[in-house]
Amino acid sequence: MKGRVSFPPERWVPPVLTILVIPAALLFAYRWNPALSHNLTETFSVIVACGVFMLTWNARKIIDNHYFIFLGVAYLFVGVIDYLHALSFGGAFTTEVHTNSIELWFAARFVQSFALFFAPFFVSRKTRPWLVLSGFATASAALVALAWTGAFPDYYLPGRGLTSTKHVSDHLVAGIQVLSIGTLWRVRRHFDREVFQRLVLSILFSIAAELSADLQKGLQESPYVYIQSTRKGGALGKAAEIWFLYANGAVYVGTKPDSWRAKRIKWGRPQARLAVGKQDGPSFKASGAIVKEPETEKLMLETYAKKYPGAWSKYETSFRDGFKDGSRVLIKYTPEGDNRQ
Repeated sequence: MKGRVSFPPERWVPPVLTILVIPAALLFAYRWNPALSHNLTETFSVIVACGVFMLTWNARKIIDNHYFIFLGVAYLFVGVIDYLHALSFGGAFTTEVHTNSIELWFAARFVQSFALFFAPFFVSRKTRPWLVLSGFATASAALVALAWTGAFPDYYLPGRGLTSTKHVSDHLVAGIQVLSIGTLWRVRRHFDREVFQRLVLSILFSIAAELSADLQKGLQESPYVYIQSTRKGGALGKAAEIWFLYANGAVYVGTKPDSWRAKRIKWGRPQARLAVGKQDGPSFKASGAIVKEPETEKLMLETYAKKYPGAWSKYETSFRDGFKDGSRVLIKYTPEGDNRQ
């Protein structure tokens, strides 16, 4: 038919397969080995960061706007520190073991944030690329050394979970990036309108990721959640500290059927509040349900053995036999929409 638009398979099949296959592969990797899924994601971000550097560095002699050179050089070191973070990441933190992984991750975020803040000052100023490279190399080496030697503030403490310093740093990084939009706005006339809009949009996505990561990272890295189930009058009960498994967007706990959290679900009061890491940590409302999911029970046993190595030998039989004979039940807490508190 005349005027009909044709979309040959070679144009739409690759992107469709990419959209379908990559998330499925990451989900499979997460179910099989959460640390593998994390490291695949980090590796992708490292490749992108290094790609940005190679593009701007090789084109530095023909780029007039040195904003891009300054930022491109910075992303080389963001990528390098993120790679060190991935190498030191051992999965969900345990109650007894702590690596420098999270401190390295924040070191990379600070390099990125300050680079975004200062880059607009070089829109109309010429930089010396090798001097910029040396400067970022020195600053990055100093941050890595601070993280590696333990001089960096503790973002996670074994047995306690994420610290308040971690939450302050989350908002500090986001705040610097908000200010970077302001410095970029002042020089917006030096960019094409579409380029400027996309730069701002990329920073907004980075800010959103930083703030949303607060709860997500807690669920992935904290040893405990604190659950408040709903009493008869509608008030929340006392917070109870408990081991947990975070999988497929839900929080799972293994508990005795006569516990208050289990009985209140049976009595038709499934609503609960879950705080992550500590009683006043990031929290959300959830709906609990007693479920029978053999695969999740198996995953919980495997995860607990790695997550709580010091105490697991004492409780392993109780969990393993309990799920079989009914003396322990699996409760699934599903977040109720976007209710982060």
